[in-house]
Amino acid sequence: MREMSEDSDGGVLVHLQYLNEKHTYRPVQILGMLFANLKQMAEKNLETSISSCVIGIPSYITELQRRAYLDVAHIADLEEIVVIIEEVKNDKLKKIRKY
Repeated sequence: MREMSEDSDGGVLVHLQYLNEKHTYRPVQILGMLFANLKQMAEKNLETSISSCVIGIPSYITELQRRAYLDVAHIADLEEIVVIIEEVKNDKLKKIRKY
């Protein structure tokens, strides 16, 4: 069972049923769990601990969405290194900015 509803602050809530229990998450929490899982898989394959990551973010997303990615990295216990790609034209990066 998957359902979505509106949070009191206007955000999105995702309602899931897992092992006969209902759970409610925000999209940032779900993405954070995904990043944590990816971190675990990488640590297992590389046989070393991972504490940092690079997250590429398109320039057209909002400041609120950028901050959400920082929250995602925090949930996954990663020191975020976020790169915002300002413009890509003819396969050449015009400007890269660390966030």
